[in-house]
Amino acid sequence: MDSYWDYVGDGHVLLEDWKTHTNATPYTAPEAICEWMTGKVYGHPLHEDGTLVTTSLVLSVVGRKVSTRNTDYILGEEMADAR
Repeated sequence: MDSYWDYVGDGHVLLEDWKTHTNATPYTAPEAICEWMTGKVYGHPLHEDGTLVTTSLVLSVVGRKVSTRNTDYILGEEMADAR
């Protein structure tokens, strides 16, 4: 697996202690389901390392790379109680 340090120069931000969130209910139409994440960021140009942030909506996930409208993240460790 690639490490975070392989992406630092490519504008990727590390997201640690992360958790996914969704608006899905049994009544939500599939095309209306949205997901976003919260976690601590490292290497973000607008936030100090370790700042807890909420991402914009997740647009794509490829392996441990998550893209939102504004930022590409590399996922670190998931929040322990997120499962």
